[in-house]
Amino acid sequence: MANPERNRAINVTRGTLLLIIYIILLTLSVIAVVQTSRAVYQLAYQVFGDVVVAEPPGKDRSFRIDKGESDWEVAEKLKDEQLIVNKYTFYLRLELASNASRKVAPGEYMLNTSMTYEEILERIMQSKVKE
Repeated sequence: MANPERNRAINVTRGTLLLIIYIILLTLSVIAVVQTSRAVYQLAYQVFGDVVVAEPPGKDRSFRIDKGESDWEVAEKLKDEQLIVNKYTFYLRLELASNASRKVAPGEYMLNTSMTYEEILERIMQSKVKE
């Protein structure tokens, strides 16, 4: 016959281990939610906030957009020239700002490392006026 005290000890041990596992899983879930929330906040801030590479006055840099360059190539070049913080978030912002009447215009631009994404977009995008 089974010893009732031994069975009770096994049940208490099993319950304690399950509680510990539950607490560990809950803790990991909370950490995952916090980390995901931080990442989403950073993404949203970089897409919609006033992100700059350097504090004013910054450094002036000449930047050229060649005819036929895609928006993605422009974002990559801006990142390579250290004029933007993140090429992915700038590209998203550029795509949100682009429409049939407002596109990136080829040309030579003087940009500054303290310019926000919005200020850069105002410089490099050309509005086509309908006649």
